[in-house]
Amino acid sequence: CSSTPRREVDLRGWGPELTPANLALTARLDRSKCVTILLRGILLSAELIAWLASFPNLEKVGLERCRGVGPNLDPLVKHCPNLRGLKAPRCGLRDKHLIKLADSAYRRIEELDLSWNPLVTDEGLDYLGERCDRLRGVKLAGLCRLQDAALCGSVGSSGLLPLHAPRLLDLDLQSCPNLGDGAVTSLLEHVHDAVTGPKARALDALKDPEGHKARHAPKLEALDLSYLP
Repeated sequence: CSSTPRREVDLRGWGPELTPANLALTARLDRSKCVTILLRGILLSAELIAWLASFPNLEKVGLERCRGVGPNLDPLVKHCPNLRGLKAPRCGLRDKHLIKLADSAYRRIEELDLSWNPLVTDEGLDYLGERCDRLRGVKLAGLCRLQDAALCGSVGSSGLLPLHAPRLLDLDLQSCPNLGDGAVTSLLEHVHDAVTGPKARALDALKDPEGHKARHAPKLEALDLSYLP
């Protein structure tokens, strides 16, 4: 690898073929400049976590389709103290992993991609939402067990939108088939005026008969509602 400073190191092309020997090739990188590392299909082992921890200013890690992610989220966030963004789509995550992540990194995590982890339910997301009070971006595509309560709140549950809408910049809820009228209503109340383009027109068509438009998500820049029922 070149010694030229890089803010992002993208190793996704290696996939599961990435080995410690390959990682050794990154020795010439100026690790103090790198803030993002993207991986795909590799085992998140103690050795890999140690390598990630060697980047002192690492802020974001992508672990698409990686193995062993759930049990190792806790050591990952502990060894990477500046980590504030985590992409973990298709990693087999469960509620217990999100709960552990929330307890370990609740004061730091700002961006989360939990897409296509179908075993995640309202329980894990609700706990995560209540503990992580700095969330700005949340991708939940393909969470087929996600229901309205995780977004809107219920008895004993605050809900993701009431807690985080003022800070949200990005929200992805595509292909969440169990979200119903309650979720749509909550979205209308929190994000209608913050979204522009075709999706805004779709929301406008869905708003209540009184034309209610709330202004609780002033920073939202992206909202994906594809394939909602």
